[in-house]
Amino acid sequence: MPSVPPLADLFVLTYVLLALFGDVPGRALRRVLDPVARFVEWLGFEQHWGMFAPDPPTCDRDLQAILELAPGGALVWEPPRLHELSRWRAFRDFRYRSYEHAVLYDEPSPAGAGLAGYLLRKYEVDQPKSVVLAWVDREIPFPGDDGPPAPPTRGVISTFRPAKAGR
Repeated sequence: MPSVPPLADLFVLTYVLLALFGDVPGRALRRVLDPVARFVEWLGFEQHWGMFAPDPPTCDRDLQAILELAPGGALVWEPPRLHELSRWRAFRDFRYRSYEHAVLYDEPSPAGAGLAGYLLRKYEVDQPKSVVLAWVDREIPFPGDDGPPAPPTRGVISTFRPAKAGR
């Protein structure tokens, strides 16, 4: 009697089939794969095939949120940097990468307004002036380049000004 494959094997098989056939045209196959694709995307395991591009990226873009406070000063928030975390924590926080990508590259993105509201609630900021979403580009050195790293470049994605209380 054949044994039932472990759940991990079944997941890997499903994931490989989704990666191979996920972009194949055809409605019948798409109806079968869509629920699985949404689950894989929710887990943060979706593939972006740009990593095989003939011109690989030369910089790494990161997200920053700056909460400007009414009395002066600011709080700076960044999503978790996966390379700085343990494997388990990186696995748990991988969904941030998809969210960060939406804020950085999808225009216009409702994700930015959602992030601003989340940060205001998380830090319980009283009377914030604004939440500024910004990008920071850090140059990726070429293999064998031992010179000092270039300074990062920065830019603003959008600014959210919360409504004043009592209005």
